[in-house]
Amino acid sequence: MAVEIPVAWWRYLGEQKVARLGTADRHGRPHVKPIWYVVFEHAIYLGTQKTRKSFRNILENNQVCFCVDSGTREEEYKGIIIWGHMEFLPEDEFHVRFRQFLIQRYYGTEDHPGYQYVRSLPAPQLMRLVPEKISTWDFSRFA
Repeated sequence: MAVEIPVAWWRYLGEQKVARLGTADRHGRPHVKPIWYVVFEHAIYLGTQKTRKSFRNILENNQVCFCVDSGTREEEYKGIIIWGHMEFLPEDEFHVRFRQFLIQRYYGTEDHPGYQYVRSLPAPQLMRLVPEKISTWDFSRFA
């Protein structure tokens, strides 16, 4: 069953750049990797190449853990963990828009050298995270 993420946390997710995505294979062996993501219309979208371990794990077991956190001192620690599952999305017009959002979010413009690298890769498998449980922390409230 999907749960709602509070509005303030959507803002936080939109401000951060890197998440950690935890997956597990069919034997339960965990795999965690940093991943870029896009927040759009109160949903979290990720893309990954079909050759990646995380993609293979999600095919076998679509339950995932998604963590975004920030801060370097205790009074700055803040974050959210989302447990849920992934939905695979088709290659369609939204898929094209996702790639543009991603490029703008991480490279700014198509003139950035990283843009050419991303464009040279095969189209990623687009996925939407469906939250089932969340946990948040914000130590800045105690500062």
